[in-house]
Amino acid sequence: MRNDRLTAALADWRAWSASPPAVIGELKGGLTNQSYLLQADDAHMVLRLNADNTGELGLDRALEQQVLHRASLAGVAPALVYSNPQGGVLITEYHAGQRWKIAHNHDANKLRQFARLLKTVHQLAPVDGALDLRQRAEHYWLTLNKAGPANASLVHALRVLAPRLQEFFTRASAACTQLCVCHNDLLAANLLLTTNDHLLALDWEYAAMGDPYFDLAVVIEGQQFSDAAAQALLQYYANTPLNAGLQRLAPLRVIYCYVDVMWSLLQGHTLNRAIVERKFERLRYLLSA
Repeated sequence: MRNDRLTAALADWRAWSASPPAVIGELKGGLTNQSYLLQADDAHMVLRLNADNTGELGLDRALEQQVLHRASLAGVAPALVYSNPQGGVLITEYHAGQRWKIAHNHDANKLRQFARLLKTVHQLAPVDGALDLRQRAEHYWLTLNKAGPANASLVHALRVLAPRLQEFFTRASAACTQLCVCHNDLLAANLLLTTNDHLLALDWEYAAMGDPYFDLAVVIEGQQFSDAAAQALLQYYANTPLNAGLQRLAPLRVIYCYVDVMWSLLQGHTLNRAIVERKFERLRYLLSA
């Protein structure tokens, strides 16, 4: 089926290219979508076929297109070449480079560069959709409840914890006074240092208006920052006292871990149980801290 979808996407090449494209190969590493490196019009591009569970994950592809266009104009994302949300196809400019590494989280210059990228994203003009974290969790629960017996023991364990999370949603909502454009998935795999050392954010499918400190929580928890690295990034990013920033982050770090466990459970039979169990342990740790 994937090959059929790829064939169909390439058949529409006149909508985005002056010459027929050539497929160089599949780009590995994506957890849900499937991507291919193309060559067309003497340029390299990335063609993404959206995952079949786009609806289950609560993704808005039209909103992604809107945010990606603005982010690319601001120089923090690859240029948008073509988008067909209904057909599940996105084509962007390709950039050579290296993905973000754990070592960069301990490099002051790289963390400053990361903080500048975050600030640029958060200063983009407002877009038409917002991420409501409580609603996202509720949507995931509705989907998990329909999913059947797969990983039932893990789903049950999370359900036992769920009532305790409501306090954190309430605290986070009360602390957020203004929404801005957020990427909401700035994991290391979605950060690219180009060959000229320019930092780009990739994979904008979760982007929406949201709490900027949730973006920071995703980075710190998703990349498993040390306390020192987390504090350094926060100081480079915000012109507020460190303790105040850490207090803002605290409930959002718990919420991210909670939603991340649910996202992992939604992967069903492709789930890596050991990874999800480690995520559970991190969530339990933060709840007990």
